[in-house]
Amino acid sequence: MQIQWMTPGDRDEVVKRIGLAVRRRETVQRDRVRVVLQAGDGDESGRELFRDQIAWRVGRWRQFVHQWVGRYRSSGLDALVAKKQPGRKPKLTPQQDEQLNARLDAGPRPDDKVCALRGRDIRRIVEVARASSRSRRLPLVSDTVVDFMFDGFLKGATSAFAGELFDKGK
Repeated sequence: MQIQWMTPGDRDEVVKRIGLAVRRRETVQRDRVRVVLQAGDGDESGRELFRDQIAWRVGRWRQFVHQWVGRYRSSGLDALVAKKQPGRKPKLTPQQDEQLNARLDAGPRPDDKVCALRGRDIRRIVEVARASSRSRRLPLVSDTVVDFMFDGFLKGATSAFAGELFDKGK
């Protein structure tokens, strides 16, 4: 798996990027550029290395070697930097997020009849707001907010807190 350097300075840039990745402890980035360096230089005598040999030397799978050598061949050194993945879309719109945060930051209101908002109080607030929005046909608090509160918010909650939140009898 031999590559031709796209520009005369690419080999020196690859060596520089390996050093930078080592100092930053970016092992995946280091291995990407090491793969390209191995494919460009070959073995100690200058002979071409096969994909399996490069993978063994770098400690990665053959597909890893194939992928990153292919990216260098198609787009050069800039293709060796991974692009940020989009990730999961938020469950709440920015407006819903602001609304929920503002209500929680404001703390308990006199009509809440508590001195601190607990799980069951937050549940009641969301249910009242949801019922109110349904009766007026306005999307004040959507089901997404409730899903967020019961799925996302409580994933790391203790069982006592979760039990208190979901205790419908009180």
